[in-house]
Amino acid sequence: PEFFILKVIIPATNHRLATHMTLQEFYVWLGCNFFTACFPGIANLEDWWSTKPISMWEGAPFRLNKYMAKARFLQITAAVSFTNR
Repeated sequence: PEFFILKVIIPATNHRLATHMTLQEFYVWLGCNFFTACFPGIANLEDWWSTKPISMWEGAPFRLNKYMAKARFLQITAAVSFTNR
């Protein structure tokens, strides 16, 4: 599967990005998506990049700021392409 990521997903996505995405950045983006999917009750993506202290009663249980900036996450999300056609 990594061959497909390197030869199709990354080039097709980079075609839509001003700053090209690397394989490592793709894996971080994918990990952020998988991680947030583990918490279906938190629908607001803003909570994952909040600067508020973590609370048991509201928001996300973790922050993703140290892994990827919210702006970059949203850029990749908008640009990701799984086909080169």
